[in-house]
Amino acid sequence: ARAPSVMLGDIVEQSRIDAGHMRLHLEVLPVAGMLAEIQGLMHPVARAAGVEIVVVHDPLANFVFADHARLRQCLLNMVGNAVKFSPRGGEVRLNARLSREGAGDIVVIEVRDSGIGIEAQEMPAIFRPFGQANDAIGAVYGGAGLGLSIARALARDMGGDISVISTPGEGSSFYLRVPAATARALSAA
Repeated sequence: ARAPSVMLGDIVEQSRIDAGHMRLHLEVLPVAGMLAEIQGLMHPVARAAGVEIVVVHDPLANFVFADHARLRQCLLNMVGNAVKFSPRGGEVRLNARLSREGAGDIVVIEVRDSGIGIEAQEMPAIFRPFGQANDAIGAVYGGAGLGLSIARALARDMGGDISVISTPGEGSSFYLRVPAATARALSAA
């Protein structure tokens, strides 16, 4: 379970998002550096849980245009959940790739776990504030149910989004989409 101070911080963050008081500092950030930072920050938690974090980076996905602190927060929430829901001996994979979506280039960072998965009918709840897939999962795994709600709101504020594909019993893949810092994207910003 998460510490009460962390959950209180999540509640404060959610209220700031709801009130529209988020200030973003958008800048060009190196994808490889962000992934290494997240892997380093989450290593002690993953090691304690008996879960390995593996990073795969497509060299074409070089830079994103995002807020460093907010992008880090998104990824920490996503990877934290992936570690929490993965079994001992499991693996969490971070995979970054470049994608063309609509008129722009997007960096897609996939966070894939080998955990319990999510039933289709429970998917909408996981992105709602204080939402858990169900009460039993909240009781076993803990948390305030704010991490994914905050992460999605931050991603959307940065011009991206978060989506999920999951198979019960086989794990989940969460996809964070963030604008790529390509010459074309920066000239349109």
